[in-house]
Amino acid sequence: MSKSKPSNLTERPRGKYDTDVKLIRRFMKKIKKYRILEDYRETLRFEKPSEKKRKAKKRRKRNLDKLKEEYQRDMNLESDFLKPPIKKKKKGRK
Repeated sequence: MSKSKPSNLTERPRGKYDTDVKLIRRFMKKIKKYRILEDYRETLRFEKPSEKKRKAKKRRKRNLDKLKEEYQRDMNLESDFLKPPIKKKKKGRK
């Protein structure tokens, strides 16, 4: 991961009208952003090294497939721009 994880998270009220609900919501967003709960839950259960490798391989394949699809879509869009525009026949009196 390129982001370093914070050792502690704090959330303070932003103004005098900031409610506890908003404060908790912002705090939960931070926790999800840094994947703190997910990492903790992963440590609760032992995962075999082969299982870790399998999951990493699946994740890698999924990302590669996604990138390939995006590349193909971009290439199709570029080729559409390179084509000359189609001229429509004008409707008129003969």
